[in-house]
Amino acid sequence: MNVRTAAYILTSYSEKSSGRVPGVARFLWSLLLFGGLLLQPTAVRADVTVEFVVDGSGSMWSKLYDQYKIVVLRNGIAKFLEDAPRDIRVGVRAFGLPQGEGCNNTDLLVAPALNVYQDVLQAIKRMNPTGQAPIIFSLRKGLKDLEGIAGKKVLILIADGSDSCEEDMTEAIEKFSKAISHEEVHVIGLGLTEEKDRSELKLLAAKANGSSYSVSNNTQLTRRIEAIVSRAIEEEEERLKQMAAEEARLALLAENTRFSVAFASNVPSFFCSGIRIVDLQIDGTAVNVANGGDVGCKDRVEIFNEPMPRGEHSVLLTYEKDNHGDVISSRAQTFKVHVEAGKTTLLECRTAGHLFFWGLDSKVEVLPSP
Repeated sequence: MNVRTAAYILTSYSEKSSGRVPGVARFLWSLLLFGGLLLQPTAVRADVTVEFVVDGSGSMWSKLYDQYKIVVLRNGIAKFLEDAPRDIRVGVRAFGLPQGEGCNNTDLLVAPALNVYQDVLQAIKRMNPTGQAPIIFSLRKGLKDLEGIAGKKVLILIADGSDSCEEDMTEAIEKFSKAISHEEVHVIGLGLTEEKDRSELKLLAAKANGSSYSVSNNTQLTRRIEAIVSRAIEEEEERLKQMAAEEARLALLAENTRFSVAFASNVPSFFCSGIRIVDLQIDGTAVNVANGGDVGCKDRVEIFNEPMPRGEHSVLLTYEKDNHGDVISSRAQTFKVHVEAGKTTLLECRTAGHLFFWGLDSKVEVLPSP
């Protein structure tokens, strides 16, 4: 459990339950703080997943200058994987392959995972482009491939033209964009010559949190992939840095959000030979008091001081006054106290003698935390 999760759960519970945080929750809060779990931001590496969605339509056998487009695709991805970071997940989905069927022709060749670079290379080498180009359909499947994966998620579409199945590409792109949350779809066109293809693929990238590019050889393709992946890693690392800083801030805030209870007595000695606190409960949970609860007749002691989630908390306190062998129990009194975030909220309870009973007066102060 990290800081964000712990602080949210415990603070939310406190607010929703009118201050009555059970003993288990208070124990967890203290354990997280003093066990060091809350005070240390979680160290997490940049978590990035890249899935290539590649063109296997028949037009990939046409040439881009002196190379077949499918060869440019293979060589460009192969060179990228040669020097790619080893700690990113990679997968590949293709459309237009022989085993597919028309506009539903898309196959997940390698599911996104770590240590599958060779599998991706072999899958791309075996591609034999023949079919159509159901790009939007394939990208929708690509989003499904990324479900349940944490971190930064990127689809890289590599194609030599626009979708050959959608009748209204603008409408199809608009619908597709609504299925995207935090994923990114980047588009790399292979030798795009038609203005219609360029404009549609540019719109697709813009609507899908990505960028669009056009390349004419495998070196350019490799560089574009490297730039996309490098930026994804940098953005994820920056996100994690900000998350760590926020966790550190929340940890400090949690450590400095404290609740202190003090007991003060001022009873003349001819009425008192000793005072003992017999019951202290915070949010319904009994709290042990130091020295067995014994307090002098004229004394002031701090009987509780711990980090507590902000919000309203309840304190029940009962004491006994020993008048030279005649023990009188006070009335049990409950106090509602709102603990302020980032400060020490002090509840001071003072003995008070009334006509027919002994009880407590109280005051609350909000102090800077040490």
